[in-house]
Amino acid sequence: MVSSALPEIKDQIFLWRTSKGLSQMELERKAGLAHNTLSRIETGQVQPRLETLEKLARILETDVEGLQFKKPTVSPMTRDTLMKLLIRDIEELPLEQQADVVDVLRKIVQLTKQQ
Repeated sequence: MVSSALPEIKDQIFLWRTSKGLSQMELERKAGLAHNTLSRIETGQVQPRLETLEKLARILETDVEGLQFKKPTVSPMTRDTLMKLLIRDIEELPLEQQADVVDVLRKIVQLTKQQ
């Protein structure tokens, strides 16, 4: 499996949105987007158009390049944000691989506790 070094736009938008403390509905409203647009983008069901990225970037106080490639600096990711990203990534894997990933993560947690 080939891994991309570039962040996925769905994850970037999620990070920027949550760093600003905005719900999907709030950001949709502020950007003038249709209901459920952000949900569909953040779950990878659709790719946003440039016009949409420009609207989101403006509301999130960055530019399109920042939205796509940079981490928000306003506030650090919260534990909840990290967990949601991790769970979403795991859920996208086939069931057998999900179990393997969970096993590895549990082993890492146990090793960390021992330190």
